[in-house]
Amino acid sequence: ITGVFELPFGAGKPLLNQPGFMNKLVGGWQFSMIHTFQSGGALLIPDVLYTGIEPRLAPDQRSVTKWFNTDAFKTLPAFTLRTISTRVPSLRGDAIVNYDLSLSKSTRITERFRLQLRGEAFNSFNRLQLGAPNISPSSGSYGRITSQANASRSMQIGARLEF
Repeated sequence: ITGVFELPFGAGKPLLNQPGFMNKLVGGWQFSMIHTFQSGGALLIPDVLYTGIEPRLAPDQRSVTKWFNTDAFKTLPAFTLRTISTRVPSLRGDAIVNYDLSLSKSTRITERFRLQLRGEAFNSFNRLQLGAPNISPSSGSYGRITSQANASRSMQIGARLEF
C-alpha cells in the first residue's frame, strides 16, 4: 500500500492560508508512505525424511530457538530416495511488515528556482524480520533462526534545487 498526502497548510489550503513568507514556511508539505505486508515464503526443505508429524507450530509456540516442530524431519539415510516435495506449504518463514515514511517540502524561491527538502525513514518502526530457520537435522542449529532478513531503520535527508 502506498500513498502521498499533501498536508493542508499554506496558500489555497484550509489551514494557515496566508500569502507571502508564511506560505513559503508552512505550505508545500507532503507525507508519503510505503507499507509492505507479506506472508513469509515457503521454506526450502533439504534431503530429509518426513516423519508425518505436522512441522508447523502455532504462532504462540514459535521462537527463534524453535521455529517449527523439529520432530517432523529426520536425517535421510544414505541411498534413500526423497519422498517429500522441496517445499512444505504450511512451513513458512517470518512475515514481512514494513513501513517506509517520508516528509518533504517543496518551495518556489523565485520564478526560476524551486527548493525541495526531504526526510526519509526506511523500516521506520525498526521491525525485525527474521531470516529462514535452519532445516538441516544434522546441524547443531537445527530448527533455529540465526539471521536477520532485513536491514534496521535507516534515515536520510536531502535537498534539491531545481532551476
